[in-house]
Amino acid sequence: MSDWKTVRLGDVCEIARGGSPRPINDYITTDENGINWIKIGDTSSDSKYIERTEQKIKPEGMKKSRYVHSGDFILSNSMSFGRPYILKIDGCIHDGWLVLQNIQNDIDKDYLYCVLSSPSAYHQFERMAVGGVVNNLNSDKVKELIFPLPPLEKQKQIAKILDKCNILIIKHKQMVEKYDALIKSRFIEMFGDIQKYEKLSSFSTLITKGASPRWQGIEYTDEGTLFITSENVRERYIDYSKKKFLPANINDILPRSILKKNDVLINIVGASIGRAAIFDSDLLANINQAVALVRLDFNKIDELFLVTYLNSENALKMYSEMKKGGARDNLSLQNISDLKIPICDLKSQKKFAAFVQQIDKSKFVVQKSLEKAETLYKSLIQEYFG
Repeated sequence: MSDWKTVRLGDVCEIARGGSPRPINDYITTDENGINWIKIGDTSSDSKYIERTEQKIKPEGMKKSRYVHSGDFILSNSMSFGRPYILKIDGCIHDGWLVLQNIQNDIDKDYLYCVLSSPSAYHQFERMAVGGVVNNLNSDKVKELIFPLPPLEKQKQIAKILDKCNILIIKHKQMVEKYDALIKSRFIEMFGDIQKYEKLSSFSTLITKGASPRWQGIEYTDEGTLFITSENVRERYIDYSKKKFLPANINDILPRSILKKNDVLINIVGASIGRAAIFDSDLLANINQAVALVRLDFNKIDELFLVTYLNSENALKMYSEMKKGGARDNLSLQNISDLKIPICDLKSQKKFAAFVQQIDKSKFVVQKSLEKAETLYKSLIQEYFG
């Protein structure tokens, strides 16, 4: 790497902030000859390009905004700050964007995209960000970004390798999403016409929740009782990648919320309200106050059937009607008990569960491949950008 050099972003391109004609609604137009009005909503999390916009503005709005060109980079400078995109259209950007223009010829744009997408760049942006509730970047600070610059051919080689790896990651993610969609589609196919419901309490032997260990003066430990929070409860599965542990005696203090295998857990606080999963482990575990525990009567209901329904659109509507305001949205245990569950025969539920298990086996293989691809990508990013 002796022929690599370290450069400052502001020395290899021009950086400027967007602008908004105000009031913006006076400038929005449906005229097909209007100017593309580029917003965060026009982006896709899986794409590095912006190719279209939902809205256009009148030509006179361009004088109060900033005109950008296909091939320019734009960088979000607030909220999800530092996220880069390459433009494939001309248009105008508001003051939530920074634009990188007139990039030097010795810099490959795909390589620069990899640089700006790297953890190294994000951490630099994070240190640069200013603001209170919402962090934001400004053009002067972004100019100070430092990154490694190899010869042009090496840049292209690096970008090609990372791009292939990223495409593989995206394909695996899309496959996982298709498997999830297939399960939801099969559920609607089998149970979408059901009109009779009973309260969840009719199918359960226990509905409770945990508590904050800090209320008892207990701190996290390196081992002991697994402690499940709403962060761990994902859609239909428990995420064990970020394990937390408490001393074993937490179960003496909170015996009612000790988990058993195949308990159903439901998030009842915050943005993830209603997200439900099955606790599928034999580990000694407990939960916090943001998670409800539902222990089922398996003679009446199948746990896979239930969690699929609890994560469905119909259930989300119920949560929306039930949840209370305050500092954060929340559901009470009474709300959980009163959830309306469709009534259908256990044989059909078991048939659906068998289908889910088969799909999950295929999904598991894809997820393992996804994890390997993501690990490789992180390793390469670390190698190239440190």
